[in-house]
Amino acid sequence: MTHNYKWGEQARLDQLPPEEKSWAIWLTVAGRGFGKTRMMAEYIREQARKPNTRILLFSDRLTMTLDGLIEGESGILAVHPESDKLKYLPARRQILWPNGSSATLVSLKDPDSTRGLTGEIGIGDDIDSWSREMYTNARMAIRLGREPHLILGSYTHDTPVIRDIVFEQWVNPGTIHITKAY
Repeated sequence: MTHNYKWGEQARLDQLPPEEKSWAIWLTVAGRGFGKTRMMAEYIREQARKPNTRILLFSDRLTMTLDGLIEGESGILAVHPESDKLKYLPARRQILWPNGSSATLVSLKDPDSTRGLTGEIGIGDDIDSWSREMYTNARMAIRLGREPHLILGSYTHDTPVIRDIVFEQWVNPGTIHITKAY
């Protein structure tokens, strides 16, 4: 598949990052075909342009994340032109950029796997099956930099984790941005 590498011109407004500067979490609740995976891959592409950015790709199902967010037709590898010279290391579950930025796939099935990990950007696609512990571990790992961000995608709006995020949005307005598309 050939991509238009000018995402800002192609994306719908609800696929672009929130304009507010204070957000820490961006949750998109939308059905299949909305473009959540492409939206996340493009956000990663944009953020990885900053040297030495550490990105963590959280998953409770590694195969799905590899097939979709990393290797899929709208995934990270697909939205980068060859001139970006990414180095994909599947055995290490890592993508490296020439400027020192990196994206590492992290399993949330084992709570200890997040111990000691830190990043500036966290991505969690298909969080419908995440437990509260998984969500908490992902949040705790995203603490580097002045504005750490956690970007999440879900198909459904009625899970304990989604309800917690909605409640937190109500308690701490401005820190959580929720995009809904049904």
